[in-house]
Amino acid sequence: MSIKPGLIVSAFQKEKWRQRLMNFYEVGRMGLSTYLIQALVGTVLLFGYGFGWLGDFGAGIWATIALIVFTLQILFSKWWLARFQYGPVEWLWRSLTNFKIQSLKK
Repeated sequence: MSIKPGLIVSAFQKEKWRQRLMNFYEVGRMGLSTYLIQALVGTVLLFGYGFGWLGDFGAGIWATIALIVFTLQILFSKWWLARFQYGPVEWLWRSLTNFKIQSLKK
């Protein structure tokens, strides 16, 4: 199943759907941090240097865990960006790219 390119744009133009989609705004602004945290959590849960649970549970359990992790990331992103301008990794990336420590606090 693929999402049609204009579907998200069309949904965003409807107020009811805009409010729902805006729940993903902060986590989208912290995309690199979100990705790296998901990779870290996933590898710790699945591989031998962590819990080593690869193959121990079915797809339904892992989908539930993924939804819980993503929900926690949404909440963390909202909390973080209420206090800071950028996500932690985004701030580091900007500072390294510009060869200057960027202001993190709002």
